[in-house]
Amino acid sequence: MNRRLAAACALGMACAGRDTAEPTWPARAVAVTGITLIGPEGARPDVRLVLAEGRVLAALGPEEPALPGWMPQEARPGRFVIPGLIDRHVHISHSGATVWVGDTLADNLRATLSWGVVGVADLGGPLWLTDLRDAIDAGALLGPRLAVSGPMLTAEGSHPCETTYDRSLCVFVDGDGAAQADALLDAGVDQVKVALQDADFSPWPTPRLDLGDLAAICAAGPAVVHIGDGEDAADALAAGCGALAHTPFGGPLSAAEAALPFAELHSTVSALAGVPRIVLDGDDLSGPRYAAVPEAVLQNWRALQEEPHLLLDGFAEESAGWAAQAQANLGALVAADAPVLAGSDAGYYLVPHGAALHDELLALVSAGMSPHEALMAATRDAALALGWTDLGVLAPGARASFLVLGCDPLADLGCAQDIEELWLDGVAWTPAALREAPLVLDPGGLGGLCLTTADCGEGEACDRVQHACVAACGTPYDDPRACDMSSFCAPSDGLASTEEGACLPADACDWRAQDCGPSTYAQTCLPMDLDTSTCWPAGLRGQGETCSASDPSARCEEGHYCSPVSGVCLQLCDPDGSGDPCAVGRCRQVYASEGSPWFGLCW
Repeated sequence: MNRRLAAACALGMACAGRDTAEPTWPARAVAVTGITLIGPEGARPDVRLVLAEGRVLAALGPEEPALPGWMPQEARPGRFVIPGLIDRHVHISHSGATVWVGDTLADNLRATLSWGVVGVADLGGPLWLTDLRDAIDAGALLGPRLAVSGPMLTAEGSHPCETTYDRSLCVFVDGDGAAQADALLDAGVDQVKVALQDADFSPWPTPRLDLGDLAAICAAGPAVVHIGDGEDAADALAAGCGALAHTPFGGPLSAAEAALPFAELHSTVSALAGVPRIVLDGDDLSGPRYAAVPEAVLQNWRALQEEPHLLLDGFAEESAGWAAQAQANLGALVAADAPVLAGSDAGYYLVPHGAALHDELLALVSAGMSPHEALMAATRDAALALGWTDLGVLAPGARASFLVLGCDPLADLGCAQDIEELWLDGVAWTPAALREAPLVLDPGGLGGLCLTTADCGEGEACDRVQHACVAACGTPYDDPRACDMSSFCAPSDGLASTEEGACLPADACDWRAQDCGPSTYAQTCLPMDLDTSTCWPAGLRGQGETCSASDPSARCEEGHYCSPVSGVCLQLCDPDGSGDPCAVGRCRQVYASEGSPWFGLCW
């Protein structure tokens, strides 16, 4: 018996005997025939790919036994088949917009799949993504296989929280690196993400993580390190960290730096190229590359094309320089035979989910890889780095997740975008069908994972910020007693225009004491209802200046409230307090409920 059929028998096929090459195939087996199969060994023409129960049973060449007449055959003559792609670096819950445009998670999942990406590693996102991962693994949710790192471990004031504290994205480290890493690993992340520094990304000084903390983090468990230049790369390796999250972009790599013994390094040229491509080069946002991008995100990108001053001064031009430097350094790494994996940073500013991995494949070829080597960097090699032995290849026992292409990607890697079909665990889809597919296959109850309120039970709404089913509460902000002491009634997706109310979790802060932290970040403790306050990013607008609850550039300074009545910033005050707390005007009780004092404003 040949080795392929022997392996298939070992995986559950009933075989006629060890001394014969004629297997007895499972009753539900199906064959995809007439294909050229592309894998680690290169291209194999005229292959019959036999599948059953979502797995590959065999990949048979023309010299191997004929299939039985009863077995259904899906003929794909002249087509090329590659394993489903794997993106080693994404932010699956992030939209790619520069401001909050509402929840786009479902769109991100669909876009990822529709571009042929069947597995992703989320390197920096909320901890609830572990629930998303588990739901996908359990078959309760349709989506790419997911590895999760949770919030990034970083120095206070550094990447990715240089100016604003995002508690779902940052955990601050100061002498407690091992403890913070252990806490995340105990919470169920697959690996941790740690930011060494971000000096080039910010036009202001940002702190660098202590190298002792970095070493402790990497010793605690699997870790990936955000770096910016060759010095960062060398320091990370010296600290015992072998996996690096970016091609260095802060300056040219020396030959010695390019030859450092990395365990893996993620290409991520797209992270730097997205802004200049759209803002400076005016990429056509109606083109096929953006077909799966949500309209709200496209509106943000169109606004940036029309008004680039909405970005930091010079950011687009700086990004173009970083992208060019990263591409040049990627060439040096490829020449040094570094273990480069394809990672797009999808979800970062102006980087589309799914489509950006194809940009990354082309960047790898431009850097000197052959099309075959680039495909391996986005299939087999990326899967092995994540410990996924059943993805990235189409061998017996692997998941039957693959792309059917209309042209040869080894002749032109752009053909990997010519996806006629995507088979997910043995089920064939078209990209268009995936962009409309229902995702939740097994809805949960209160506290369970949700994408929309339809996934929750009666009397519940989907908190589309944390993606959990919570109590519904009618019109947002209308009833200050609608929710319990740990939540307040707010728009379910955080947009002021949303009328669906959900009891969203709040912070335990005191609006009278203004005790939000950490002190590096400007924050205001805002009263949300009678018994709940929460910390909110503060801005530069002072007393009496116009403000906006939805525009981050028009936020009020600490201790002030953007009045929905007058549209100006007013100082928060306690109408029951003693003395005169107001620097301007007097404290007027403007919010109360059923005779109970709530809070006042100075005017």
